[in-house]
Amino acid sequence: TMCTRCIYVCPMKIDIPQLVFNARASWPREERPKGIMGSCDMALRNDSCSAMGTAEEDFKFVVEDVLEEYQEAQPEFKNMQAPVNKEGAEFFLNQNSREPVTEPDEMVPLWKILHLVGADWTYGTKGWAAENYCMFLADNESWEHIIKVKAKAVDDLKCKVWLNTEWDPCQLVRKSLGDPVADDLRYVVKAVVGEENFVEMAPNKSNNYCCGGGGGFLQSGFPEARRDYGKRKFEQIMATGADYCITPCHNCHAQIHDLHEHFGGKYHTTHLWTLICLSLGIPWRRSQGSYDFSSGDRDVEGAFCN
Repeated sequence: TMCTRCIYVCPMKIDIPQLVFNARASWPREERPKGIMGSCDMALRNDSCSAMGTAEEDFKFVVEDVLEEYQEAQPEFKNMQAPVNKEGAEFFLNQNSREPVTEPDEMVPLWKILHLVGADWTYGTKGWAAENYCMFLADNESWEHIIKVKAKAVDDLKCKVWLNTEWDPCQLVRKSLGDPVADDLRYVVKAVVGEENFVEMAPNKSNNYCCGGGGGFLQSGFPEARRDYGKRKFEQIMATGADYCITPCHNCHAQIHDLHEHFGGKYHTTHLWTLICLSLGIPWRRSQGSYDFSSGDRDVEGAFCN
């Protein structure tokens, strides 16, 4: 999965993930994992960079349609906006493709939070997709192309900040910003749910275990191996006794939810933005409508692990 925990715990700091990456790059492209390759190739189809192949105009339609329905269904948000291609906005927001395609309601909590704080933000029809499976495919040329398309989209709209909603904890903590950002996230979670309701995993932060679905492995086509690798994570979550597991990136979210179903877990999987909305007294989704893809128990009383 190239989560890099092996580097973190290795006294000689041997870069095993880089060896894995180079090994992948040495295979003929057509022999690499089909799920990851398919997502990479879909992202290359148009400038939306969507791993699900969602075109620019389709994304714009879904955003505008969902926004209109929420404005009508929840009058307190009748003035909420979800701008597309707004030039000069402070924040350029991107979105994982799964949300506009299969879970459109999951876009709205972010809109509500941004609306409440008065943020100046926009989507772009170009480069709006947050994911990049070409990186996991070890296809450097395609990886670079997608990054350039996204960066150009931000520059063309003259936005000041590129706000990425797809934060993989392995990429964010171990590979880049380190434990200080893990502490920042814990500060937010504790502020939202109450420090007395927060349960820490062991180990945690840079020393935490990979969920087993990262590095594109969720889409590799090896579900038995993925679940076998993920069993350690499942047992770690269960040991906390928490009622909810807060997950960051969509690979983590889907993997940990799948582990719960496969091994018979007793926890629910939730996004942080959902909890932020609920803590602010904001309904995170509409109570009716064609885009209600929610599932599971949304009662948020209980303990939380992160």
